[in-house]
Amino acid sequence: MKRRRLWLRLEQSQRQRLQRQLLQRQLLQRQLLLQVQQLQQALKHLPLLKRLRRQQHLQQLRRALHHKLQQHQKQQAHQQLQLLKLHKHRLQRLLKQVILLKLRNHAFVHVVPFLQQMASAHVLLILNSKMLLKRQPSIVQGKRGKNKVTQVQFGSIVMVQSITITKKMQNVLLMLMFTFSM
Repeated sequence: MKRRRLWLRLEQSQRQRLQRQLLQRQLLQRQLLLQVQQLQQALKHLPLLKRLRRQQHLQQLRRALHHKLQQHQKQQAHQQLQLLKLHKHRLQRLLKQVILLKLRNHAFVHVVPFLQQMASAHVLLILNSKMLLKRQPSIVQGKRGKNKVTQVQFGSIVMVQSITITKKMQNVLLMLMFTFSM
């Protein structure tokens, strides 16, 4: 009897163990089936996911490019501003400097209209030759004989829109300055 009971108990415990193992296997199978189904669905959605990732990547690239472009534009604007400042400074320096021209005879008559065109406004004529001022004080005249300069001091600036030059201007050093519209 005792043996039989022991045998029954052993059988029962084995059955229970087997049942548990079966249940565990079934659970594992279900889990694996679920995972397979999920993978199949994911595979179906894979092109969509790839597209989404690609779009995200493209958006990131666009943002980065836009940022770089903005930085580049800012740098360019800054450089242009610096260049403009530099050009303005150089122009001002050039205006302060004076161009010395050694003119002979009629050469000045041809040079002045060209300089006037360049200046487009006025030609500033600095009479800086003592000899010239002593011999010909009325060398500069305005339009149609107006604004005739008779008494000019050494180094004075005469602003005229059209210049008529009198005869015999040999080896005269004149300083010319131009007014630019800044």
